[in-house]
Amino acid sequence: MSDATIAMLCVAILAGSLAAIFWVQDRHTPSSRALAWTLGAIASLMLLGAFDEGSAPSVLKRLSIITLEGLGLLFGLEWGRRVATASAQRFRTALNVLLRIAQGMALLFCLMTLGYLMIAPEAAISDSDGLITTRGYEFAIFAPILGTAILLATIAVMLLLAARIDPAEAQRIRAMTFAAPFFLLALIFSHRYVPLLIASGLGVFMLGAVGYLMTMSRRAQFMGQFLAPELRDMARKQNALASAAAEQREISVVACDLRGFTAYAGAHPSAEVTALLEAYFAEVGQSAAAHRGTMKDHAGDGVLILVGAPLAVDQRAQRALAIAAAIREQVSALLQDKAPTVGVGVGIASGEATVGAVRGAGRLEYMAVGQVVNRATRLCDNAANREILLDEPTASLLPDRAALIMRETDQLKGLPQQPVFSLAPSPSLPATDSSRP
Repeated sequence: MSDATIAMLCVAILAGSLAAIFWVQDRHTPSSRALAWTLGAIASLMLLGAFDEGSAPSVLKRLSIITLEGLGLLFGLEWGRRVATASAQRFRTALNVLLRIAQGMALLFCLMTLGYLMIAPEAAISDSDGLITTRGYEFAIFAPILGTAILLATIAVMLLLAARIDPAEAQRIRAMTFAAPFFLLALIFSHRYVPLLIASGLGVFMLGAVGYLMTMSRRAQFMGQFLAPELRDMARKQNALASAAAEQREISVVACDLRGFTAYAGAHPSAEVTALLEAYFAEVGQSAAAHRGTMKDHAGDGVLILVGAPLAVDQRAQRALAIAAAIREQVSALLQDKAPTVGVGVGIASGEATVGAVRGAGRLEYMAVGQVVNRATRLCDNAANREILLDEPTASLLPDRAALIMRETDQLKGLPQQPVFSLAPSPSLPATDSSRP
């Protein structure tokens, strides 16, 4: 095995490793998928050169080289286009047009090269002697096409950076800007210099690649604090956007908030109020997690918990009731110790809702929309201190109604009239009051 073959194999391993890293770690991001394919094409090109080192030039070998070079160019430009589509608000249309035209010019370059191979195979498979393997007339024919694609791509990169794209992607874009000349020179320099040029380009690009992965890791760790465990797992294990696509689903919703909290907040220091809220949210979160509920969000002292979304669960009504009972037990005990003048009320509703990720204000929000959410919040509003109110659909899903107390049919604000049930108070807690402090 010659030194040139070993060099090409080493470069192929380097490019293939980078492709594998982006494919395994970040393949659900469209830009990383395109980048992985770009690096894969470079690795395949190096492998082809390593295994064919020393063999006589052939039309098939030249055809394979042209194909891999073309794929590398097309996928590389597609990577830039995916970055622009995903994160560049400014110049998005201009960027898309520029990169599409650049892709078209790159494709034209490949087709012209293939035509040259068919028309003059002997000239196409043989290289001129010296440092530059491209002949003068070949350069005159093909350089304008490839040069136009490069010029358009350069303009697009400048616009991308001016558009203040995602900082993680910006690191890869800047690194590729400095690495691209090495890759382009490899197209025209003698084959014995190709491994050195490709390795140099990959080395420069690795600075941005490592920076991208480190930034994404730090970002995931930070943002994980604001997501429910189910959403964190979904984002880590699968394509979060695809998995969180809006869909109709039967769910149960638990809504709870505090009674007398406004008066308490007005009479106590803000640090003390914040400490109480943190302890309250922690108790509610533990209750939800224990029964596979997702604590979707909280506004003020109100909390909304989804059972059955984003992850489907069995016995959702029973789980929702268990969450509500745990909240009543644990939060009431907390309040008795820290804020005796404050209470908690809970509402549970079941039914169909549209759940999924909704884009707005430049970010994604996982939402549940439907009458079931409105019913849960209205029931919560009507619940007295330490009271749990359920709607008829929830009660109908329970195998045992022995612990339910039928209330008078209530007219919930803005909703059709229907039967309402309350859950009998826990023996360990005082009886439910009929008023809301």
